[in-house]
Formats: sequence, C-alpha cells, structure tokens
Amino acid sequence: MGRGRPIGFDRDAALDRALEHFYAHGYQGSGMTDLIEHMGIARQSLYSAFGDKRGLFLEAVERYGNMQADILRGILNQPGSPLANLKAMLQFVGSVAGDPLRPGCLVGNTIAELGDIDEEMKTQLEAHFENITNEVQRTLIRAKDAGELPRGLNVRAIANTFCCIVQGLFIATKLEPDPQMIQDVIDTATSLIA
Repeated sequence: MGRGRPIGFDRDAALDRALEHFYAHGYQGSGMTDLIEHMGIARQSLYSAFGDKRGLFLEAVERYGNMQADILRGILNQPGSPLANLKAMLQFVGSVAGDPLRPGCLVGNTIAELGDIDEEMKTQLEAHFENITNEVQRTLIRAKDAGELPRGLNVRAIANTFCCIVQGLFIATKLEPDPQMIQDVIDTATSLIA
C-alpha cells in the first residue's frame, strides 16, 4: 500500500509564521525545531517546500522586503505633495522604530547579526536596500518636478542618506526606543529636505 497523499498546508501562512520567528529571534537564534513548531508544519514539509533553514530564511527575507517596499510605496505615492509624502514616510518609520513589538528591521538585523554572509544572501539584502532607495529617489524627483525642492539637489545622495538614517534608527532603538531621540532623528532627517 502507498504512503498516501502528503498533508497540505498553506505555504504563505507558514512563510509568514517563519518570518515572525526570524524577525523575533534572528537567523542564528531560530532553530529548526522551533521554526517547525512555530510554523505548524511537519519537518518534511519544511524541507520539501523550502529546502532547508537557509532557503526558508531567504524566502522570508524576500517576503519581508516586498511587504516593506509595498507599505513605503503606498505612503510615498499618495496624491498631493511628494515632499509631504516623504515626511509622512519618515514619521511612519519613526513610529515603527518606537514600537517595542517590532524588533527593528529584519534586513538590518540580519546584516548586524551575520556580518560575513554568502553572496546570494548579500545580493538579496542589497536588492532590498536598492529597492527602498529607488522609491525614495523617485519621490524626491517628483518633489523637484513639482518645485518643492531645488533643481540642483542630488536626489540619489539624499535617498541614500535617508536609508542609512532609517537603518541607524532601527538599530539604535533596539537598545532603547526613546521617543524624544526618535523624534529628533526624524526632525533632523526632515530638515534635509525642508
């Protein structure tokens, strides 16, 4: 008699649960047994669907990056003033950084945790930063076109600066999410385009 049909599971839901676990515990702090339990799937199902822990993590990081880019894109592409949208994005980032239930940025956390990472993971993390930087840059270009910013402004430099500020803020608030410090950083970043 055959082994029967494998039990199915909701792959996206399982991936979301893995993402939660990696987000809370990091890559090295996420053991296979804990991941399987948190995902609510069988060990063989994890291996069949994702390959191994590294494969699961790469998919989780990609999902996280896509979700974050969608949220920021939604804020940046609101009707009205591109500059106001950029300021709204910075305020949103400040609120996330100050939320004790959100332990930083998964991409930034991973870079800080792993340091020396393999080329595939490095490429994926770099792609996340590039994607966000490009979204900010497009918004700055729209602000220039709308006359909200000087024509000669180096939008790539400002976009890179914003992304570095955001990652620094996430790292700093892992130590102590001080609301005044967060607001000071957001206000200073905003002053770059005021």
